[in-house]
Amino acid sequence: MIFLSNCCNKACRLNYRCKFIDYCELLDELIALNNKPDLSYYQKRLKYYARIQLLFIDDFAISRYSEEGIKILYHLIKKRDNFGTSTLFSCQYSLDEW
Repeated sequence: MIFLSNCCNKACRLNYRCKFIDYCELLDELIALNNKPDLSYYQKRLKYYARIQLLFIDDFAISRYSEEGIKILYHLIKKRDNFGTSTLFSCQYSLDEW
């Protein structure tokens, strides 16, 4: 986490628009908004996260999510790709544990 937060701080000092967020906090927020009858705030929040130049997601895959959560994460990453923004993930697991 320290390395990732240091990268975020450095990018901010270089005038990049950055956000450092915990994986679970991000998905919990978006899932809750997606389950509300009015999806306009969900769409706005998804677009907000998609437009941030550098999104740092800490503790990736620390918790297992339902198919709904995985779809939301996919939509976010796809939107970020469409905007040409970058995403950095940190994870406590080695690649063979994914």
